[in-house]
Amino acid sequence: MICVLSLNIVLAGCLDQNLQPPERDRVIYTFEGVDDPGGSPSNATNDVLVKVELIDVIIEKPDGTTVNGGAPDWTIVHLNICRMTDTHPDNCSSGNAWTCGIDASSGRSCLMEEYGATSDAEWSIGEGIVISENQDQICHSACDIQVVISFQELGHEQVYLPVINVT
Repeated sequence: MICVLSLNIVLAGCLDQNLQPPERDRVIYTFEGVDDPGGSPSNATNDVLVKVELIDVIIEKPDGTTVNGGAPDWTIVHLNICRMTDTHPDNCSSGNAWTCGIDASSGRSCLMEEYGATSDAEWSIGEGIVISENQDQICHSACDIQVVISFQELGHEQVYLPVINVT
């Protein structure tokens, strides 16, 4: 499944005489989320659940031209996952949402581990993350997971990836 996030970013500039805000660049992130092919969820609390890859970053200028965008720094990436339920199939209900961290000792219920070229501090195109449980039982059998990505410097604007069936 591929998901596209479009964000408007205010860049430094001046207001014109009519006090109109400057036109904004639009940042478009494209992600792909997939079920982890390595195994099925179990009663363990360290199952690998899904993988998310950054496919593309494009900046659309106010005049309609586009340029390749830069890779977001990992320090601004925030990630949550939700287990969709029969009683709340369209949203993340309380008790079914978890915040992921990058360190097992973070106390977060799920972990995100970078794969690809991991020598820099950026989420570059073609790189991704593996999301797994961290001592909490999120899926003990097949379940539907929604990944929610937000970027701190962009006002926590969120992208909801399509629901991924974890089998």
